[in-house]
Amino acid sequence: LNLVGADTEDLQHLAGTSYPAHGMLTGQFHGKGTRANPEFSGLFDLSGAAAGSWRFDRARGQLTVGGNEVRISNAEVRLPAHAKGEPAGLLTGNFGYHTDTGDVTFDVAGAALPLEAFSQIQSARLPVGGRLNLQARGQGPWKSPEVHATLRLIDLKLGNDIVGSFDGKVDS
Repeated sequence: LNLVGADTEDLQHLAGTSYPAHGMLTGQFHGKGTRANPEFSGLFDLSGAAAGSWRFDRARGQLTVGGNEVRISNAEVRLPAHAKGEPAGLLTGNFGYHTDTGDVTFDVAGAALPLEAFSQIQSARLPVGGRLNLQARGQGPWKSPEVHATLRLIDLKLGNDIVGSFDGKVDS
């Protein structure tokens, strides 16, 4: 199956699903298996996309579905630059979801992620700015995986003040 600029809302309607994710999908996909045990794989490129409150310019990677697992390998997600002349954020890595247990596995790296794009940490009284670099890996239940990450906040800005750059490590 070859898709070029297919609206994901139309595809979801055809599949009888409704997820808060939208964009224009281009890709080449292959399927095999049986109705009871289907397998599906392909390269995808999703542009002008949104998933919940997240917005991104482009997402691409290798999608594999089968054997109670959904896996995205060699993923690359480009976040829009917050302001003209600022770098666009980039996330790369691998993600797996086990449909039978609800467990996830992931190994991701992020570079120049604009903190201004994270609406969850913004407030009118104290806007937060700067860039985030990270490396994170984890596994476990979708809502509470074990996570190991290193973080670097670059030029952290609170309100109008740049307070510096910080390194951190997270283990949960």
